Amino acid sequence: MSRYHPYSRNRVVRIDKSAGAGDHAPHINFTHANGDVQIELKKVIQSGVQRSLLLTPEKFFEISHKSDDIYAAGNAIADYHGKNSATQPPSAAGPFKFILRSDCDNDRYEHMYEWEVPNSQLRVSVRNRRSDGKRPKDAQFVVEVRVFGSNGLPTDEGIMMAWHNFNGTFVHHRRERKNRIQEMRRNGVLNPLENLNTSSTASVSATISSSSTTTTRNIPTWTINEKQANNDVYTCVICIDTYTKGETVNGLPNCTHFFHCKCIQAWLVGSNSCPTCRSTV
Repeated sequence: MSRYHPYSRNRVVRIDKSAGAGDHAPHINFTHANGDVQIELKKVIQSGVQRSLLLTPEKFFEISHKSDDIYAAGNAIADYHGKNSATQPPSAAGPFKFILRSDCDNDRYEHMYEWEVPNSQLRVSVRNRRSDGKRPKDAQFVVEVRVFGSNGLPTDEGIMMAWHNFNGTFVHHRRERKNRIQEMRRNGVLNPLENLNTSSTASVSATISSSSTTTTRNIPTWTINEKQANNDVYTCVICIDTYTKGETVNGLPNCTHFFHCKCIQAWLVGSNSCPTCRSTV
């Protein structure tokens, strides 16, 4: 598989696809919220509803660094079939504690490994069942990252994914994403978005002429089509994530490079240069 490497100035390099996320992995954007860069994860669940999760970079990478413990917990619970199983899982796998509780409404037992992320309302659970109670496809276990309210109940903010999707989303490209976030923070606050013009819209849109083109906040905007979504070259060099069909992207007026809308807007809060070619915006 070929992708643009974030620091290669458009040089195409080879990346092993097996190390990345699967088709149903959460989609990543970098966004600017609460005065800082944050990581937004989005995923459409089986019911068709889109779920989202907003994480600070510190929490994103803190969860990422627990990947070995998540894998150990997943292996421990993979073949567990409930309280009547011949063998019981260990009481803990690293910071993950085994939980077995009854569901009075459905006369069922819920079992998982769970870790409460320190100094947050986040909980990471490892299960061998999807949210609908069925076994996951092509995976032994699933990982869920969810926000809990002050009442101790889960909110609508959360992402569930198979292990390989968790590994691809949180662990793959971890170093590159850290470098990008550090660079965005070092650049300070400029907010040049308001000063952009559309003088180069035509030349930029020529790079993806089969997409529909509009203008948002004075910068060119397109919608990714199916061909581009299935082409691994089309990758946002800010968050290192590939584009999906129907997604909108922003280009820069003075060069031909384009990015996720939220990613480039977060980038431009602290920089007036293109993250790919460094040309002045």
